[in-house]
Amino acid sequence: MATNRIYLNYDIYLSDPALVATYKATSWPPYTPLRARTTGYIIRAPDTAAVDFSAPIVLTGAPLATNHISSRWFVPVASLNFPRNVAKFQLKAGAFIGQPTLGATLTFFWKGNFVSKSSTGTVAMSQRRWIDGGNLPSTGAGGTASGDLASRAAARSVGGWGYALRDSALAQRAHRLDDFAASAAQSWERFYVRPRRFPDAAAAFWQCHGGPTSSASGVIVRMLPTGQIAVYNNSSANVETLQGTTAAALVLNTWHKIDILVDFAAGVFKLYVNGALVLNPAFPANVGLTQASNGLHASSHICGTDSNSQQLGLDVADWINAAWPTDFAAQLDWLNGSKIVHIKPTGDAATRANWTGIYSALLQQPVPSTGMAEIGSTTALAILGVTTDAATEVDNLEESLGISAMVFAVHARRAGAINGRLGYSLAGAAAVMASAGTQNTSLQWQTLMYRPSGLLNPIKPIAPLELYFEKDNSANAAFADALQAEVECIGQFGPEDSTLISPTVPARTPIGMHNAPYARTPWANRGTAPISPVIVHAGTYVGDGVGQNLTFRVPVHWLYIRPLTGDVGGTHWWSSLLSAHKGIQQATRPDLMVQAVVDPTFVPTGALGDQELGRTVCRLVFNDAQNNAAGVTYQYVAISDPGQRFLLNGALRYWKGTGDFVNALDDETFTPIAAFFWREFMNATTTANEYYKGPGHSADASSQLSAAETAATLQFGLGTITSKSAFHISGASEI
Repeated sequence: MATNRIYLNYDIYLSDPALVATYKATSWPPYTPLRARTTGYIIRAPDTAAVDFSAPIVLTGAPLATNHISSRWFVPVASLNFPRNVAKFQLKAGAFIGQPTLGATLTFFWKGNFVSKSSTGTVAMSQRRWIDGGNLPSTGAGGTASGDLASRAAARSVGGWGYALRDSALAQRAHRLDDFAASAAQSWERFYVRPRRFPDAAAAFWQCHGGPTSSASGVIVRMLPTGQIAVYNNSSANVETLQGTTAAALVLNTWHKIDILVDFAAGVFKLYVNGALVLNPAFPANVGLTQASNGLHASSHICGTDSNSQQLGLDVADWINAAWPTDFAAQLDWLNGSKIVHIKPTGDAATRANWTGIYSALLQQPVPSTGMAEIGSTTALAILGVTTDAATEVDNLEESLGISAMVFAVHARRAGAINGRLGYSLAGAAAVMASAGTQNTSLQWQTLMYRPSGLLNPIKPIAPLELYFEKDNSANAAFADALQAEVECIGQFGPEDSTLISPTVPARTPIGMHNAPYARTPWANRGTAPISPVIVHAGTYVGDGVGQNLTFRVPVHWLYIRPLTGDVGGTHWWSSLLSAHKGIQQATRPDLMVQAVVDPTFVPTGALGDQELGRTVCRLVFNDAQNNAAGVTYQYVAISDPGQRFLLNGALRYWKGTGDFVNALDDETFTPIAAFFWREFMNATTTANEYYKGPGHSADASSQLSAAETAATLQFGLGTITSKSAFHISGASEI
């Protein structure tokens, strides 16, 4: 059977920078005498390293001043853990259930990296006013939205989301300072951008507005065709004046950290790229930013702000607003980077009572525009409570110091006129409940924010974290189909975050969207994908009308389900889609499969070398006729290829505009033979929009699955897919 080496990284955090520098320059002895020495890192059992370097292993975080060892592979869930008492071990991938000796043998090595840990913070971090990672589309993090910009293709990390600006005139995401805080003269905003296509002419991607009276006035930031950034003063009459242009251009397909400091009272605007000040222009008196009737920063928005966005392709992620930093040399959140992480339900909290429906319905993402799989209650003050994955996704996030803030939200509706309450329990503390705001008879997000002040250090751990929605005090019906959260983590998550104060291990490049649902598997690890099994699963099951899991030996990347009776298209899904779909319809249908995930309840058995690497579950909820109606028999076909050997899932990098666009694949050595494409829309429209291209098509043709071949649409190449103008479409969230 095939054998392959896989390196599992762990980080040894030490508070002495000089010692870390010494260790990084040291030639370390091998884990066995027959192996070569290593420089800058060790191959050693984590348990052994913990003793050797006086750095205990932590599963759910530790104070900043404490030496410790942590890793994304150290989690307080048995099924997701690896043995930490050996430097090398083997597991089976793809073994048949009950036949553990079959399948590919994967050989794992523990690799320890030395990281300098900055000392305990001495200056309070800036209090947050909003955080928005795109994980709760469209307005789950508060604010307003015009157009469906949330996209997996715009994520900074495997499994995340972001905002994709793709030549969408006026499509934008906006926040007001007084959504959760209050208007202020000064603001610090941070977000990350990755250019996919430079515009044909200057195109706006960020704008701030003054207050309280001249809301049009402020500052506009534009991308130029050269990749440089230009800053404009915008008057109350929307007259723009160029104030400055950056000397250096941004780099295509590369993430950049953008920090903006704006002061409406003093007329100050500063632009930083990857921590370096690149623009600090002088602004004229009493116009735009310095308008006398302003003095306050009222709101900002990202992405399209023009009637013509000039075919700009831009990914935007991890957007925050906070108070102006008070010490740029010592404040930990300024000196480090940000990453906004999605928190999801994992089960019912002990406090849940008098709500009907399976908890996994609350996993829906993006939320549907109409209620298709809802949990309901008619009991006054009934608590809908869920446990969450905060321990694995937040406390064990690589290179994270902890969190600064959290938004938590419910997507709900009510029949009466009384509003419910939202709440949380952080790190096992008592529940905190507050009004969820004005609810409606139609589904909408209700959002609250946890925004502590005076933090010297980010908060860690936050688990156990529970989320709650309390129904109003009446017998009227209430319904919910999502209860989720986002948190901002502070740390070093990529080369754009690097600073001298907190050096980190060299950045490891994510391998793309193919394993987006399975970020905690070796195949989604940063670096080259290891060898993997390729399995085609086929079978049947009987719907239960309540909710059930389909179980597989390895992660699933392509799944089709059809009922044997009443088939009107079945359920279609693959790993890089926004969600599942009904038949070949463009509308996202997260209710048809709410989650594909490595099973957190599976515990491997047997000798270590014969244990299964894990199990994967695909979660179905309620009773849709196309996947889980009670008593109906369903057939399914599932393809598993976690190593991207024969199947490569992703998204086009640009899908709009009048010209051809060459989309690089995540694997530059992969040449497609056949492919499915889905033009996805986050709405309820049933238009057919799944396409296929393969043998039999002409070089640049494809077919919508219910229509004839269309010429000049798509073309394959080595490591590329060229999308042509006839295939491009406005309004789609992703292809």
